[in-house]
Amino acid sequence: MSNRQLRKIHGEKDELSTLASSLQLEEEELDDAPVIRNVNGNRKKKPAINMFDLLHEGDDSDKESVEEPPTPDESEEDTSHIVQTGTKPKKKTKKKKKQSAQLDDDADDLDNEFLVNIAPSNGHETPVSKQVAAKNVLSLEQKNLNSDNELKKIFGSRVVVSAQKKKARGRAYVKSTWLINSKDNWSQIRKTGLSMSLDQTKDGCFYFKYEHNKEYRQIQYDFWEAVSSLNPTNIVALVNMYPYHIDSLIQLSDICRMSEDPQMAGELIERALYILESAFHPSFNLASGNCRLEYKQQENRALFLAIFKHLVSIGLRGCYRTALEFCKLLYTLDLDSDPLAVILMIDFYAIKASEYSWFIEFFGFFESKKNLSQLPNMAFAIALAHFYHSKTDPKSLPLADEYLKQALLMFPGVLIPLLDKCSIQADVRVVRHEYFSPKTPFSHSPSLNNLIQLYIGRSFHLWKDAELLPWLERNANSCLNEVDRQPSIALEYEEKRKTRYQGTPRNIYRHILLSDIKDATATLPQELAAGSVMSFDPLPPVESVSSYSRPTRTNNATAASQLEGGLISSFFRSLLPGFNPQEVVNNQQAVQRQPGRPPRANVDLQENEEIAAEGAGANLQQSCAELAGLDFTPIDTCTKTSEGQELAVAHGTETLTLQPTLTFVPWVVYDKVFDDGKQWSSLSNLRSVACNHNGFNAPSCLSNVL
Repeated sequence: MSNRQLRKIHGEKDELSTLASSLQLEEEELDDAPVIRNVNGNRKKKPAINMFDLLHEGDDSDKESVEEPPTPDESEEDTSHIVQTGTKPKKKTKKKKKQSAQLDDDADDLDNEFLVNIAPSNGHETPVSKQVAAKNVLSLEQKNLNSDNELKKIFGSRVVVSAQKKKARGRAYVKSTWLINSKDNWSQIRKTGLSMSLDQTKDGCFYFKYEHNKEYRQIQYDFWEAVSSLNPTNIVALVNMYPYHIDSLIQLSDICRMSEDPQMAGELIERALYILESAFHPSFNLASGNCRLEYKQQENRALFLAIFKHLVSIGLRGCYRTALEFCKLLYTLDLDSDPLAVILMIDFYAIKASEYSWFIEFFGFFESKKNLSQLPNMAFAIALAHFYHSKTDPKSLPLADEYLKQALLMFPGVLIPLLDKCSIQADVRVVRHEYFSPKTPFSHSPSLNNLIQLYIGRSFHLWKDAELLPWLERNANSCLNEVDRQPSIALEYEEKRKTRYQGTPRNIYRHILLSDIKDATATLPQELAAGSVMSFDPLPPVESVSSYSRPTRTNNATAASQLEGGLISSFFRSLLPGFNPQEVVNNQQAVQRQPGRPPRANVDLQENEEIAAEGAGANLQQSCAELAGLDFTPIDTCTKTSEGQELAVAHGTETLTLQPTLTFVPWVVYDKVFDDGKQWSSLSNLRSVACNHNGFNAPSCLSNVL
């Protein structure tokens, strides 16, 4: 390849790279520079470079002389240039190569920084703030938000790609998204009624909010009515009619999950995320790190809940790196309040994804701001991260020992339950020592007990690694040596626990409800379990803000529906955590006090619809009785009497006073004593568990009634 062609190529690259910044300067230079003209006086055009000519290296000089005969001035300049420089053109070529390579590297750096530091194109410049370091720690990578990329690493790209090709045959073009890729069975998105707008700008961050148009609000009203009916078929009908209503998709997802259909539950959440992302504001950039959504805004909560449920779902499939990336995203959306307490789970996915260096950096950055070491999960996770990181950096092992000692001293109630959960026999000294195994149970505050049970229920799998047991045993004995040497240490840490854990924030309760970890949900307080908790909006913030509110229903309609609903309908209502038996009694008295209450044939349209819905429930009740071999007539007669209503109230009161509190339907209790093992075994084989509990000599166990 000739030097002249190389100069043309590199010169062309230089022009392209500096065109945007020096266009005006080049025009001024062209005005002053001499112009090469033909014999006729016309301006001579610069010939275009054909890159394919580079393939013919041997014929370069001949073709150039034929295609472009040089003028005498040009030939003299070229000849003198060659004679005077000797080997210098090669040096110049190398310099130009270095310059072009440097420009290419700079361009690559700019491309890499673009995804992280791009500012929203809304006319506002992002000021320099203290959150720059937080952006680096919580920066997102689009490839890590796609679980398919992680599945390729686990199972191989050939398996995943072949499955995707089969699904993509005949598929129309779909919009490129960050969070979720569209599936073939999803209809094309048109007008969903969702939109996003810029609410305010504060401290270098842009706060957005979702908005519902008039049609979407009407669908939301219908959804609230469907939830109040306590009939899952109404939710299904609403999703079939409006497949892009977010709260209906989230509610139906929970119904599918409770029906043991996790695949459909996950797909419904993915569809909700896809719709929510399709409504993003053009300036809402997930990678910028300075775009926020406030959870107190009612319309924004659907995105938080959908991301939370999605990351839990993909975490159960083993995609821990993807789940960690979604944790980072969820944490940055509302960094100040952390409404779903992502800080209680981000450590688990970081350790499972082997992102030890990242977690150490994350802990070091936020420890001084949020006292992460005061959370049991963070105190033990940072020790684990340093332990695994010591395999590549031996300097981390002393730090791992120190962090683990501090965690064991601060939270001694974790060790023995954690080892029991892992089915590991603890050291004899540890079991007998009063610091880890006191004669009386630990007098933990309810808030600290919630955190401990949540950590053990979620992260006990991490401690089944055989490499951790000798390290854990060594540090546990080291803590006991220190306690025996200075008994005042135990009193000092006990005083810290009493003063620091005096109340549970609302976001932690919300996290426990969404996580659905049995060990943690059993510790929820009675007043929380007795309240109404909806999966589409669990425990709304006290300072909740909404653009519109739910219309209030008349007490007469509610009372009439509850009175005419029947005993079985009221009984199933009593199984729900939000059931209030006193409300049923008051409504019954209110109906009885109504003067001149018209007969059923003359009720208004709204009450007719409710009676029709209750009639459908009565048909189900009759079918249930027939399956059980029972006569439905006396049951139906009982539902229309006051005695039946009193029985329903009694059952509801008994449900609310169960210990532990009801967290699942059906909640199976034998002889008024709840057993977790019998509960879940009864769902698959009730007859076997019941007969085993009562003895196989019972008549029902000797026959095939159950």
